[in-house]
Amino acid sequence: MKNISIAEVSTPLGRMIATTSADLLTGLWYPEHVATRFEGPIEQVGRGGAVVASLQKELQRYFNGELRQFTVPTAITHSPEALAQLPGTELQKAVWWQVAQVGFGELTTYGQIAREIGRPGASRPVGQAVGRNPISIVVGCHRVVGAGGKITGYAGGLERKRKLLHIEGHSGY
Repeated sequence: MKNISIAEVSTPLGRMIATTSADLLTGLWYPEHVATRFEGPIEQVGRGGAVVASLQKELQRYFNGELRQFTVPTAITHSPEALAQLPGTELQKAVWWQVAQVGFGELTTYGQIAREIGRPGASRPVGQAVGRNPISIVVGCHRVVGAGGKITGYAGGLERKRKLLHIEGHSGY
């Protein structure tokens, strides 16, 4: 993607780094993962404009329990063309799109995602793709759990994953 803007946003889980391009959210990472998650040159550093302003408001509403569905436009969900512009393999992009379909309060498993993208038995590669989700929280990778509902890895750490799941009504984690 070209003309990428980078901005910092604050959340109750700590500050996060957002990237935008062409009026789409292209990334939302915890600072400790930016270096390992962000790929590609930054052609423009800015504040992210309206997309980041909308993201910040929606994150605040989400953490206050007032928002069940993000409307900020993302490169993952906007169009196949926008998704194709994100760095990543075809498998990763298929997984990210499928994860984006999992709604607020819903849970799915790595195995279920694998079946839904036509790769049954590919739970491990799916798990790796989920772990490289470029848009944390908004594209709810925290909603993906292990077989039998076991809580498993999250780039932001299991404590953050538990807090996100708690916000969405899953207090048993």
